[in-house]
Amino acid sequence: MPRIYICFALFWLVPRCCLGKHKKAVIAAGRKKSSKISSRKILRGGECNFSTVDPTHLPGRRKPWSPPRAIFGHLHMSKTGGTTLNGNLSLHYERICGHKGYSYDAIKANCRYQRYANQKYEYSDGSGISILNPGYNRGRVPNKDILEIGFENCDYVSMETDWRFWPANFGNWPLPLELHVPCRNPVDHVLSMCNAYGVDLKCGKSLIPQVHDCLRHLNRFHMDLTNKTRFSNIDVYCYDYAVQFSDYISYLSERLQPRRFHSSHVHKPTNKPRQKVSECVLKHPELENVLRSYLVANVDYWKFCDLCIGSPNDLFPNKVSTDSKVVNWHSTLST
Repeated sequence: MPRIYICFALFWLVPRCCLGKHKKAVIAAGRKKSSKISSRKILRGGECNFSTVDPTHLPGRRKPWSPPRAIFGHLHMSKTGGTTLNGNLSLHYERICGHKGYSYDAIKANCRYQRYANQKYEYSDGSGISILNPGYNRGRVPNKDILEIGFENCDYVSMETDWRFWPANFGNWPLPLELHVPCRNPVDHVLSMCNAYGVDLKCGKSLIPQVHDCLRHLNRFHMDLTNKTRFSNIDVYCYDYAVQFSDYISYLSERLQPRRFHSSHVHKPTNKPRQKVSECVLKHPELENVLRSYLVANVDYWKFCDLCIGSPNDLFPNKVSTDSKVVNWHSTLST
């Protein structure tokens, strides 16, 4: 009997023992292969610098945040620092939306731009937006994508587009729109536009026809925006461009919700630096006066700014510069 059991054991158990070892080897190999496959499927973003921030200790914040009673709009006029403003706000506050960036992906977009620092802001960054829309990126969002995303999760919207965008999208919004318009000294503003668009003004020739080549994207503002009878849900306010990154940021910090994580904005230059010493208009006060008077009388945007700065609709009526070389709004109509 013992021999029978021994034979049975040899016949039955040994093959299965070997098979068990083989099975374990197969399973181990499968796990190793599975691990390799899984590792390829794990998504991991690039490294970016950011830090936490205590919402109760932000500069300018005086009380805990609560949802604003209005949606804030920023009418981005050309050459008023709107790209930097939009980018900065999206890195420090929640629910910032705009042509130049959104809060929800601002840190990654800002980090990605650092890798393309020597390129123009129209660079393609390899994102889905760039692939489908060459010349656009997460920091320069196409209008069609902006409309597709919508504004239901926005507290602050910055746009550089036709003025009719505002009543078309916020004329019947559940909250009133508080629309902010940056106002810059007309002469300084136009000279900045001329520099951006490569127009070299010659003071020995008739000035106004030359300036027309610099006046671009002026359809972003129209005096009809101030018509409360027509657009009852829109309140238009102005502010001096000179306080955009000081008092204006403080104003918003009391109304917008701070992000949990924030990062330092990487500047995106949109044109070559101005050479003010070579701008002949600034050397001839009489030409400055002629140009200023023409702009205020003929362009809705500067006409509005001339009337608004220092008025009850000025966000900072006591912060207007008195330097005639910077801002001298109410002297323009009399010169």
